[in-house]
Amino acid sequence: MKAISIFNNKGGVGKTTLLCNLASYMLKRLGKKRLVIDADPQCNTTTYALDEEQFFNVYYEPTEFTIADVIPPLEDGNGYITQFKGIDS
Repeated sequence: MKAISIFNNKGGVGKTTLLCNLASYMLKRLGKKRLVIDADPQCNTTTYALDEEQFFNVYYEPTEFTIADVIPPLEDGNGYITQFKGIDS
């Protein structure tokens, strides 16, 4: 398994655009599985990757696993999660 991380402190340099296009290319052209984690408070990657109903379900009626589900067990000292079911887009 290989990991690609995109980081830059400066805003407006195309990180989200690059990430979304790279993930799409890897799926559509290369047939590769990919995991995209959107930890940015603006959640632009999430809005690009999910359709309107999926986005609504994640942010307004959360029934799916989100990055927010990772934090409470760590804060409580219960360790980290060992598995989850991601959102297919």
